Amino acid sequence: FESGIGPWPGLEERFLQVMNAFLQGATSDALFTALLPRERSEVLLWGQGEQRSIRRDCLHEVFEKQAIKWSDSVALWDERCTKSMTYCELDRQSNELAIELQ
Repeated sequence: FESGIGPWPGLEERFLQVMNAFLQGATSDALFTALLPRERSEVLLWGQGEQRSIRRDCLHEVFEKQAIKWSDSVALWDERCTKSMTYCELDRQSNELAIELQ
């Protein structure tokens, strides 16, 4: 398994073990100790180093930007693929609905 921070063999199995402990009501301390020593070291390093800024855009703003970027691309289609709607059309209709709901 290749994670965003480098190779991490057996991550899937370890993840399932930790999730099972969580589902059985383990505390966060118990979940942390359920990790192998190497895994605990990796987790402790996650918050160090270069920090990325978090975008504070609202969901509708992100969608509007994507609708402009991909205006003619298909955003939705029905199960039989007989009808479709582009991002531009979806954005227009969602704006109309938002105005109606105000």
